[in-house]
Amino acid sequence: PLSSAALGQGERMVYPDDIVRLRDHSQPGVVGRVCCVESENEGECHVYWLQPTDYDRMERIDDLEVVDRALLHSDTVRELAGSLRCGLVLASDIHVNLREIFSGTEHTHVNTRQLRHLQPFRTGTFVVQDGWLGRVDTWLDDLVIRFSDGAKCKVYSANVQTLLPTVHAANTPYFPAMAVRATDDSVFAAAEWIMGGPVEGRLEGVVETVETGETTVIWTAQCDAQASNDAPDEVCNPATLHPLNSFAHTWWNLMDQGLYRPEGASEARMVELVGMSTTVDVIWEDGTTTPAVPARDLVLHDPGPHSFFPNELVRRKQEGNPAEDTNRPLGVVAMADGLSRMVTVNWIEHGPACEGGGDG
Repeated sequence: PLSSAALGQGERMVYPDDIVRLRDHSQPGVVGRVCCVESENEGECHVYWLQPTDYDRMERIDDLEVVDRALLHSDTVRELAGSLRCGLVLASDIHVNLREIFSGTEHTHVNTRQLRHLQPFRTGTFVVQDGWLGRVDTWLDDLVIRFSDGAKCKVYSANVQTLLPTVHAANTPYFPAMAVRATDDSVFAAAEWIMGGPVEGRLEGVVETVETGETTVIWTAQCDAQASNDAPDEVCNPATLHPLNSFAHTWWNLMDQGLYRPEGASEARMVELVGMSTTVDVIWEDGTTTPAVPARDLVLHDPGPHSFFPNELVRRKQEGNPAEDTNRPLGVVAMADGLSRMVTVNWIEHGPACEGGGDG
């Protein structure tokens, strides 16, 4: 999720995960992803540029232009220009430019619903197990490695400290067909051999398959009344986890790798995301809806305690015993006016307390 804090002059706001380019066009065609916005050095941010060299550096926010912004369902946003209305994101639609990793062939304006993730999880993915809701914290990769002589082995809990990609692949997970090199013979000696066996000095191979291994989950809430009061173990077998992935098509960012099935292709292609364009449907405070708003034209908005949006459930404020709250009627916000701080509410009939219902 994006941070609600942004730095910059006027309306030049930059957030983590924004896609940016230099305003002076000194790097034509080159875009980058904002990693983080510095709180100590106000006015600077850390950017990963999509280029082979000098790709990781600090930049002045005033030197950057936002070309795309990652906005998610239920984010609260504000217009950058015009009426400066506030609203809620109802849906996100993302189109991307892709480059095939092995052939270099490019594909443009591909909907992310046509892509498949290399991993079933991302950090922060919500999962359910045994009636408990949690968020994935970390996981390990189990790899099947193929060697030039046909031998195969399975390396459990692989990591880049002992099994390195043979080419530069910053922030890239293991993926099928990636060439890797072990730091020493002990890495493959400790593996489970499927075909053949370890050979002294044979350190290089190719990833054939990637499986999710041991997964760590932070459990946050019991979501089933019949579930145990004790949360499951934090370290889990991924096969026991059910990911809540209805919004998986929004889990993409610049430089991510994935699988794409071009129309007419016999098999999926390994691709890297080299460009993004996000539009969102927004419902505004006044109840109107605007489809396909470019995400770069919106900024995240931190609503105050008296901000209301259409379809929110509300009750009238009342002093006294909190136990009596259930006797007060529920209402649904129809529209709100941030300037006058007035809202139109459709009250739901609930016994004698709201007989007749109506708007208020």
